[in-house]
Amino acid sequence: MYIGQNDVGKQYIIKLYSDAPDVRNKRTSTEVICYTKFGEQLPFPPLVEASEEDGYLITEFMELNDLESTKEGIDSVMDLLENTFATISAPSLPGNSEEIYETKVPVKIRELFELGVITREEASEARSSIEAAREDIVKGRRVFSHQDFIRENIKRGSNGELVLIDPEFARQDVLEYDAISLWADLAEEPELADHLVKRFHESEKFDSSLFRPLAIRRCVEILRGLARRGKQDIPFGKKHLRLLKGFLARKQ
Repeated sequence: MYIGQNDVGKQYIIKLYSDAPDVRNKRTSTEVICYTKFGEQLPFPPLVEASEEDGYLITEFMELNDLESTKEGIDSVMDLLENTFATISAPSLPGNSEEIYETKVPVKIRELFELGVITREEASEARSSIEAAREDIVKGRRVFSHQDFIRENIKRGSNGELVLIDPEFARQDVLEYDAISLWADLAEEPELADHLVKRFHESEKFDSSLFRPLAIRRCVEILRGLARRGKQDIPFGKKHLRLLKGFLARKQ
């Protein structure tokens, strides 16, 4: 992602995908749907131009700042989830179906075991946790889900407004998944992570019983993606591995 400008000096944000063509097209298409279908409901930068074939997106330039690491900052993001994400059904996006929990997540768990990231016992516990919650997750109400809802993708605009970027993995999913993704991102800041957990469990919008299985799923998906590239030992990977092993050790 870099800044470009036109002949009269107006600046834009240009994002280029370097993935294989089929992946590049899919991710570009998903972002275009997010910007065009949900741009009035969700705080995305205005889209200027895009090409699925060539794998690029151009959005209007915005001065973006990091989300503040405060309880107030986390509350503003949770407000967005509860009051806006929860109201968007997003039928134009693919949905995380029963297949995700019957096949895809178990396969990723097996791969983590085969790669030596987790033990056989941990893999068994992870599969059992996902299977036990599968029906409740699958029958949960599907809403817009960013799917990579971490602070790196949640910014502040020049007027203090929230701005979301990089929705290339967006899908229909249960509301809880994005909240749990943010919690995992906050895990090394206990005060903020605990504040999010408290709000999660107190809210009528979230099903508390889904916290553990969806946290396991999030950690598995992050670790599998990193492990396949030999990057599970980077700080982001180590953080999610600690979280995953903690959940699996408690077995509840």
